[in-house]
Amino acid sequence: MAKPGDFFVGVTDLFSVLLPGAVLTFLAMRAEQSLGHDLLGLLQLREGAGYAAFLVTAYLLGHLVDMIGASFLDYAYDFLYADFQRWPHGFRSWLKATPGRLRSRIKDSLNFHIHGRKRPRRAHGFDDPVYAAARSIALQKPADDRLYQWCRDWLQLHNPQSLQEPDRLQANSKFFRGFVVVAFFAGLVWLAAPMRPQSRAWDSHDLPWVASCLIVTVFSFLRYADLRWKAVQHVYRLYVIGNSNEPPENTCEPGARGDSGTTGNPVE
Repeated sequence: MAKPGDFFVGVTDLFSVLLPGAVLTFLAMRAEQSLGHDLLGLLQLREGAGYAAFLVTAYLLGHLVDMIGASFLDYAYDFLYADFQRWPHGFRSWLKATPGRLRSRIKDSLNFHIHGRKRPRRAHGFDDPVYAAARSIALQKPADDRLYQWCRDWLQLHNPQSLQEPDRLQANSKFFRGFVVVAFFAGLVWLAAPMRPQSRAWDSHDLPWVASCLIVTVFSFLRYADLRWKAVQHVYRLYVIGNSNEPPENTCEPGARGDSGTTGNPVE
């Protein structure tokens, strides 16, 4: 039977797909109204059927938005936000080193896809302390496995309730990741003219809308990156704490369990 915490996380994850998809569907409907072409067929539906079609379309487009975000924004997060969080020499030094690291990343990616050479995990080799502590404990992890997924699976087996907070942070980060894609798409659509009345030419009145889309895109990405960083760090921290609190084997005092005076098993 599902626990309330599992249901809450499921609903949060569902809305991280539905809400961005609903906004994108609304923008598509506005574009259809301006163009006079009912491409998705939503403008012809009314009442119950229209709501159902809107929700189905929002769900499908939401998954498309989520796929786009996972394909591009996760790499941008790792290269920009997470890399900056690990950088020990300050913002100016990080910004100065970014072009060289970008060239190194592109070269490593091409070598991986063309020649099958293994890509190094990071170009600069810096680790945050929580990651380093978790990696030093996960000695049984396969070499090619992701440490984050290893730690999550370990927590899922040993203490699944501890994942409620990381899952909440991760689901909310996906929500803002979706809005990065939606806001960027809204700005492009407005520039392409379908949403402007009668597809009129660009003028100064369109600048506030495009600027607003750009601001929402930037701040949604920063919020997504901040929530994801906190979720990942939380998983590593819980993994380290969980392993440090595990009792060592064969350390129970005689008579600790039962009245026989024999050595008991470690407390579970």
